Amino acid sequence: MRHLLVRSFPAVALAAVATLTGCPGGDAPDAERVAPRARPTPTDDPPETPIGPRVQTETGGPEWSRMPFRIEAVHDRRRPTDAPPWHEAGGDWTVLEARVGPWESAGEAAGGPAFVLAFRVKAGPAGKASFGEAMIAVADRPAAIALVGAIGEALTAPIPEGPGAPSATTPGPAPGPERFRLARLGTALRRRDEGGLAGNGGAWTATKWFVEAPRGAKGNKRPVELYANWNLREARGELVEKDPADRDRLVAFLADRIIR
Repeated sequence: MRHLLVRSFPAVALAAVATLTGCPGGDAPDAERVAPRARPTPTDDPPETPIGPRVQTETGGPEWSRMPFRIEAVHDRRRPTDAPPWHEAGGDWTVLEARVGPWESAGEAAGGPAFVLAFRVKAGPAGKASFGEAMIAVADRPAAIALVGAIGEALTAPIPEGPGAPSATTPGPAPGPERFRLARLGTALRRRDEGGLAGNGGAWTATKWFVEAPRGAKGNKRPVELYANWNLREARGELVEKDPADRDRLVAFLADRIIR
């Protein structure tokens, strides 16, 4: 499995930018902050626990490209706003303060881009996927470029070049939060050695996001699907490609949606 090295990560958002040293959304009041769950071991399930049906299939198997991130804080019962820190009390969203970085160095300070990942899900029929919304927000435009760059590095698909292409040195205000349609595929899941996530006894939540084509795009306008998974117990998560054949389109679509 390929791992993105630190770094420093994106900014998906993602690169070494001075403004990335802090959380993109700023500090929330202590009373509203929930510390990530402790992560005592790298595994979250006893080996004797039966593995249930697989809910997320990795087309590329164990070598699927993914961008790992760490969860630095969790905020419950929030609602999105259009300005930093991008959320406030009084809603039905869960907000994760995250930073790009490998899981293996959890004891070290992460140097990757910081970003806010938020989501809300409407409960569906038992045993079926639930649907909702996801949101990504960053501190400013350089942070957005750093995040998308980090995602592109992890997927070996760089941000498209050419006239008008974004530059890490181009100043600019925060581009604002970007929303995506989301399907929650399962909760309490375990990782499988052969790739993907399966049910029973774990701490992973698996979701699939639908990244829409840019306005005015030519050619294949089919949305690109992206897996976004997190484990609050171990304070870690990942953005994972669903189909390696869509890498270039995925990064191009994210660059348009997040950097603008």
